[in-house]
Amino acid sequence: MDVESILTLAATRGYTLEGVTVESPLADVVAAFLAAQATANPESTTPETVYTTEQLNAMTVEEILTIAEERGYTLEGITNESPLADVVSAFLAAQTAATNN
Repeated sequence: MDVESILTLAATRGYTLEGVTVESPLADVVAAFLAAQATANPESTTPETVYTTEQLNAMTVEEILTIAEERGYTLEGITNESPLADVVSAFLAAQTAATNN
């Protein structure tokens, strides 16, 4: 992942990365991301983000697959090499199914 992708992922997760910008060295961004992740409260009562097509289209396939894995979604037939449109469609279907349960 590059710096911009990590910052995007952090934003989608609601993490605040202290002292880093898109110009920061990758190692600093990764360290800030891991620190924010470590302090995030997994027991939070804040509901999960419900992603829109537009939000997902702004992400990489890898980012979407990471979120899907964290949420326990199964994206049938989807791999890292799948077209973004297919990944977005599968993610939205899984998100809808999870929301309706």
